[in-house]
Parts: sequence; structure tokens; C-alpha cells
Amino acid sequence: MSTTSSSNRNDSLVMSYMGIRKSIGFLGAFLPVILWGGVWLLKGTGNVEPSISDYYHTIVGDVFVGVLCGVALFLFAYNGPDREDRIAGYLGCAFALGVAFFPTPSLQDPDAYPYWIGRVHFISAALFFGVLIYFSLVLFTRHGRVMTERKKMRNTVYHICAYIMIGCVVGIALYFFWLEQKWPGLERYDPIFYLESFALIAFGISWLVKGELILQDLKPAPSSGTTA
Repeated sequence: MSTTSSSNRNDSLVMSYMGIRKSIGFLGAFLPVILWGGVWLLKGTGNVEPSISDYYHTIVGDVFVGVLCGVALFLFAYNGPDREDRIAGYLGCAFALGVAFFPTPSLQDPDAYPYWIGRVHFISAALFFGVLIYFSLVLFTRHGRVMTERKKMRNTVYHICAYIMIGCVVGIALYFFWLEQKWPGLERYDPIFYLESFALIAFGISWLVKGELILQDLKPAPSSGTTA
């Protein structure tokens, strides 16, 4: 195999990895907007559901499942530079499918599904966010051929996104285990939906940056000299 053809093949693989990263980022960042906008367009109501998962029981339930399956597929296909990337991708895939196929209990019919299905959903969601935080906080910040200024900027973005996701997950836990009982009036502001939305947007931004949609390394300036 010639050096040129090998280089072209490597470039194609890099582009495919970047495409997967950007696809994951777009799906994650725009999921809340897709779901809310879909209900608004199809039913003419701008009210949000109590959580992202509650959209499973709405007219856009198939969209919710489809987007999560798309994220799961891309995570399964993600083949990062190290073994840890592949393991994290497989785990993220499994947990995303758990969120999609084990629905949260319906507010209209809480007894429609066995209790354990709701438990699997919540555990899968928590572990899914855990994997996403691990990607941003550990894997994305570690990888890089050279620690360029752009790489440092990307690492800052990864850390910010990871801390936003951590803050949102902690906020959700606080709400369920304390705030919901102490201040029941908070429910009308849909705190879970917005915390989950901020976490998903942060997750999406992190993957879009990793896919070099923004903050990609600058190409070296061409030499001004001439060759004989």
C-alpha cells in the first residue's frame, strides 16, 4: 500500500470519528428542543413535561426513543484511541437503551408498568450521565497529540461541561430526596426538565467540541519560501 493511499485512509477514519462525535453532540444538545418543539408543533401547546423522560408518554414518544437509540448506536460505533474509550462507549450505549426501552412511570397511569421498570429507567439514566461525565472529565481531556493552546481551550470547555452535568445530576438528586417534599410548589416550575436539559446541552457541546466543530487546532501557516 502506498504512503498516499495509507494517508488518505487514515484521513477518512479521522473524519468518520469526527462525524460520530458531532452526531452524538447534535443529538444530545438538541433533544430537549426536538421534544418540546415536536409537541408544540403537533399539539399546539407550549407546556413542558415534568422531565425529558416523560415525553415517552406523549405524541413524540417515538422520537424520544429514536434519538436515544441513535445516540446508543453512535456510542457503540465510537472507537476512540484507547480501550477505555471503547468500554465507555459500550456502557453508554447500554445505558441509553435502558433509558429508551424501560420508560419512566406515566403520570396519567402510574400502574401501567411494573415498579421495577421505572427503577431500571432511573438507574440507567443516572449511569448514562455518569458515563457522559467520565467522557468529558477524563477521556476528552486526556487525549491529544500535542498540548496546543486550542487543546487547552478545549479542555477548559470539557471541564465546564462536566461540572455543569455534575451540578445538574446533584440538583436532580436533591430535588427527589429533599426539595420535592420540603417545597412542593417547586414542581410547577419543572425543575427536573430544565436540569436534564442543561445537562444534555452541556453533554452535546462537549462532544461537538471533541468533534472539532469549534476550537479545532489551527493549521500551520504555509511556508513563504520556495523550493527549487
